[in-house]
Amino acid sequence: MDWHNIPNVKRQRETRWSRLFTDDDGTFKHYESRFRDGTATITLDDLKDLWPNWNPEDRCDFCHALSGAKHVPEIQDILRYLVSQSDRFVRPRIASYVVRYLPLSEAISILKEWCQIGEVGQCACYYSALAKTKDSNTLSFLRICLQRTLSTEGFMAESDFHNWVAFDAVHCVQHMLELGEDSAVLRSVYETLKAHPDAGTRRHVQMFLDKYFQSSDG
Repeated sequence: MDWHNIPNVKRQRETRWSRLFTDDDGTFKHYESRFRDGTATITLDDLKDLWPNWNPEDRCDFCHALSGAKHVPEIQDILRYLVSQSDRFVRPRIASYVVRYLPLSEAISILKEWCQIGEVGQCACYYSALAKTKDSNTLSFLRICLQRTLSTEGFMAESDFHNWVAFDAVHCVQHMLELGEDSAVLRSVYETLKAHPDAGTRRHVQMFLDKYFQSSDG
């Protein structure tokens, strides 16, 4: 269905870089990057002037809008600038674009560094971006990442919302399996996560991991 035909959808918010549309009760949301239709433009020099004066919300809005980055002529250099200026809030928002628009070897190097310097519990999107590279060395790297996660304090803790350390583990396992890891190798980790005291972790196991191990059960 074309979202334009959904009743009572209105523009809720518009910024220099994006638009957000919702219906009356907020159950439907549609995000648009203004780079896609050309109503937003940016050059590297513009960004260098603007970035130091933006607050975190402005920076996140801009990074999110890079979903339309194929329409940005200097996207590679803009991404390199963002990488040089990035922090733990910016990195997750540009990880997928690093893979999409930068040369493969450059992207892999950046993402591996972020996995290593990132706090455990905040690396799932880096694992996902790395997996998209299909690089032959990614699986062995993710094995190391998984061991780091499993040995992190709080891995088996219950949480009011999500245990983010366990969240990293679930998604690291998922991407290892996508890259061809034998499910038997990860069976004990899966069983631990499946019985995790945190309800959110158990839900994520159902959503992302069960299909790999149930099929192997025969």
